[in-house]
Amino acid sequence: MRDPTVDASAAPAEHVPYFLISHVRGDDDTYVEEFFRDLSREVATRSGPGRRTAAGVLATDLEPGADTWPPADAPALATCQTLLPLCSPRLLLNTSAGRHWWIFQERLRRFRDETGRTAPSLIPLRWSAVRDLPSGFPEFAAVDPADPRRPLRQFVRLRSMRSQYRAFVRALADRVVETAGRHPLRDYWPLPVPSRTPNAFAPPESGDDGPALTRGSRNVRFVVAAGSRDDMEQIRAQVDYYGKDATEWAPYRPLHPQPLIDQAQAVAAGRMFGSEVADLKDLRRTLDQAREANDLVVLLVDPWSTRLPDSRRRLTEADLSGLADAAVLVPVNSADPESDLSRDELLFDVRQTLGRFLGQSGALYLGRLPTPESFGRQLVEALEEGQNRLYRNGHPPSGTEQSERPILRGP
Repeated sequence: MRDPTVDASAAPAEHVPYFLISHVRGDDDTYVEEFFRDLSREVATRSGPGRRTAAGVLATDLEPGADTWPPADAPALATCQTLLPLCSPRLLLNTSAGRHWWIFQERLRRFRDETGRTAPSLIPLRWSAVRDLPSGFPEFAAVDPADPRRPLRQFVRLRSMRSQYRAFVRALADRVVETAGRHPLRDYWPLPVPSRTPNAFAPPESGDDGPALTRGSRNVRFVVAAGSRDDMEQIRAQVDYYGKDATEWAPYRPLHPQPLIDQAQAVAAGRMFGSEVADLKDLRRTLDQAREANDLVVLLVDPWSTRLPDSRRRLTEADLSGLADAAVLVPVNSADPESDLSRDELLFDVRQTLGRFLGQSGALYLGRLPTPESFGRQLVEALEEGQNRLYRNGHPPSGTEQSERPILRGP
């Protein structure tokens, strides 16, 4: 079977952007755009006459569940001559940014293999304060050499620092153009689709230890209790919400086609939680590991899955062994007529399956959740309440006392 990739012929030299800025939406977007415009203008003045394309590209964050690159990002990732990540704590937890970084590192590796030289074309910028950087992290381009830890965002925002800011932008534009001229990188075609592009910020997978955990200062383990399309064809009529396995369950289709786990991980990253996804069959082990690591556990339960004998058995076993401070979220899409009509019966099945857990006072149980917006809001509340409970019980979340550094994974 042909590997799905983005393919294109090599871009003409005049269409190759000098730089790509990788950032995370929500980190002062207005100031990011101002910096992008300022740098683009300075680079354009240095690029010579006749250039028929923008000096740079501001990357677009991937939507949760998207499996195609945004139209402007694909050619920019494949051809840009420098990558400028705007580094913040949220960027080091962001899958899109991790994939940008990995692709660019792969291009740098190929350049080194072909020429025997190392290209200084990855130029990270300290956008906001970042601590506990991984070993081997490239040196930041300092805005103020006298105070190199002062983040770029301050210089963009504060009018009193405009002279230093303008000087830095001019110097950075010189560096970008000079680097592109001295170290021309080859195009990177075909470009892999996002789902098959590694995340440079994720730790290496570790054999039988389960999926890699993208470590933040706080961590959550998601467990999805849902069937595959084949499973669900045995118990319900509408199966457009399912895929080949539980991770493809997308209860809010058709308006929101992305899998629920993608939305959940995006919400977690936005609240500065690292996350992993565990299989339901490993639920008891996941619970044990989370207790040892002081991580949170969130079960995302399709109420229809309680009518699958194997899923019901695993949930019941976990319930009897103790779900402790886990949170359980049960979406029932109001735009899914079959689920909405059977809502009361389905939620009754969940209560029967998780009877011991729901018998506890203060159980973190959130049912119905008729829209993706309500799911997102309730997940945020569950994460914050779960963290507060760990503190109250004398078990601060992992990383709050001695954070585990993210690992930059090269090609």
